[in-house]
Amino acid sequence: MSTALPDLTIVSSQPGDVAPLTMFTHSFTVTNVGATVGQAQVHDSFSTTFDVVALDNPDCYVATVLVRMRRQQAGVVCNLGEIEPGTSLTVTETLRAKYTSYSGSVVVNRNHNVELEADYLNNSAYWSVSVR
Repeated sequence: MSTALPDLTIVSSQPGDVAPLTMFTHSFTVTNVGATVGQAQVHDSFSTTFDVVALDNPDCYVATVLVRMRRQQAGVVCNLGEIEPGTSLTVTETLRAKYTSYSGSVVVNRNHNVELEADYLNNSAYWSVSVR
């Protein structure tokens, strides 16, 4: 007898071009297409090129996130809790491109889910911003 596992998908907005020192929003949507998720947690890791100005979800906070082979990077952690099958949650972040951004930089960022699940191929989303 097999036990059904959760299957979270993540879709991320693509903010596009921003000017240094300007604010912009980025959002990601987490959808459960499998069994109920007990304690979903999503990490949104990004370059220190950005400051977090606001988060629309009280269960999200700014943190240092572990990515790729134990390298630490700035980011946001969201403890989204239980997610029922067929349910989606959207998180919106307001970020500011720092003064230290240089013209023409393209920063690629990543959202990912750390929950045990059925299909790991659909639980990451990449987003990028050009600072010009």
